[in-house]
Amino acid sequence: MSNQLMDLQKQLENQLVIVKEMQVMKEDMTKMHTEIKQDVQELRDTITLTDSERSNLQSAVQTKANELTKKYFKKDVSDDLFLMKSGHFRSVIYKRIKDTFNITSYYKVRRIDFKHAMQVIEMVQLSNLKGYQLRLTPRQKEIALLNGDDIKEFEQEV
Repeated sequence: MSNQLMDLQKQLENQLVIVKEMQVMKEDMTKMHTEIKQDVQELRDTITLTDSERSNLQSAVQTKANELTKKYFKKDVSDDLFLMKSGHFRSVIYKRIKDTFNITSYYKVRRIDFKHAMQVIEMVQLSNLKGYQLRLTPRQKEIALLNGDDIKEFEQEV
């Protein structure tokens, strides 16, 4: 009987060792799981826009620039002047995106920021642009003169 008790005690000790090892393995697995989740999140946070998203962003910028240009002139102007001012507004919008996300190119907008970037574009209005962003540039004035566009009302603007 004493041998049986000894065997039983040994089995229990072995099982206890196995349980302790399993607890350590579980802790290790939990730690690994947490680290992997963090790594995946960091990876997601660095992925930039897909070609399709970038194309959508470009389209939204162009649409907004055209909208701002129409509101700015309030009347028909030559295609050349319209395109020049639209390009000016386009660069202003891209600058706003780059400043908002602290990046050097809109190509570096992260996928997780796509919706926010689209909201930034939508929020750009003539009323929240600075004077130098609104004024006609010397080149735009030259184009207006060459095309006979009446820009007197824009001459006084800063």
